[in-house]
Amino acid sequence: MLDIRATVGGAPPDLGVTAGRLVAAAFAATGKYEVVDYDLVRAELAKRDLRPPFGVGHLQLLADVLDADLVVHGAVRSLTFDTQRGSAAVVLSLEVVDGPTGNLRKRAETTGSEAATGEGMDQGAVTAAALAAAVLKAVETVTGLPAQVEPPKVTVPRPEELPGAGASRPEASAPAPGPQPALLPPMEAGESAPRTTTPAADLRPGAPPRPQSSISVIVTPRPQTGGRAGEASPPAGGRPAVTPPPPGKVTVLPEPPEAEVLVEEGADETLAPLLTAKILAKTAGDRVLITLGRGSAVTPKMELEVFRVTVSRDETTTRRRLGRIRVTKINPTDAEARILEGGPLMATGDYAYYYGP
Repeated sequence: MLDIRATVGGAPPDLGVTAGRLVAAAFAATGKYEVVDYDLVRAELAKRDLRPPFGVGHLQLLADVLDADLVVHGAVRSLTFDTQRGSAAVVLSLEVVDGPTGNLRKRAETTGSEAATGEGMDQGAVTAAALAAAVLKAVETVTGLPAQVEPPKVTVPRPEELPGAGASRPEASAPAPGPQPALLPPMEAGESAPRTTTPAADLRPGAPPRPQSSISVIVTPRPQTGGRAGEASPPAGGRPAVTPPPPGKVTVLPEPPEAEVLVEEGADETLAPLLTAKILAKTAGDRVLITLGRGSAVTPKMELEVFRVTVSRDETTTRRRLGRIRVTKINPTDAEARILEGGPLMATGDYAYYYGP
């Protein structure tokens, strides 16, 4: 599970990390999940040089490496304060993705709210209680199991830095600019009552989830019997069946720095790929193994453009075109492809994008 991130205006600096750990604790509290050591998973990320932007291939690779079946990610969509009433509201969204296929399994958006009940309850305590309430509802919604969390300590910025300072009622923060694939719309302005929703998913093949101005979480249950837990074939139309994740193992990962792809060398920057895969290994005879992409959408004879993704110290992400590959065979967990050009430049971890016929 990646640390939940929150960069909404005036948000406490530790809100994202605190939320991520709360989600992990809530999954563990159901009694059906084991939380993998935080540092162990962080070391795995560093060893494989996995950094944002994370596509479906990232999630599939991590699920395979960590022997995990499900990936959970989401966002702290907004944090609002009503300083006159001494209340806080947190909007949290989570979604569960099948590790082997990248298909959406379960999605929920919840709102946690809390008001000060006495003089001893400061804004930090109110925010913590609201966050804990949102986490509890979200985890119970996606798992279908009872959970519990203890409100953490949250450091709140000065009142003049808080969004909605002096307002008579909270207003929902606007979402981060740019596309927000696989995430829910923000809570409507002025809405204060808690809610949970599970709208239809945007499952356009290959649309990699970009880092949001809020949370990212990965949850990975392990089956108790043979086969991968929670796996089901998508119904007609390509959308997966939405079912609660089964019991298993939960992996908590730190989230690397957020980054935007600002420069893309060798490709049309305005053209989004229809499918994103990743090179898992290079084999003899100018061949590579790649992930199957979102929804196992890779097909034989498909040609993909291969790029090297790098992140600079100022968190600027660039993509450099390396060459082209053609899919030759589909396996149960990966696909084989022949290198058409740029073979010596390609390496494990490079991305393969399909832009269409």
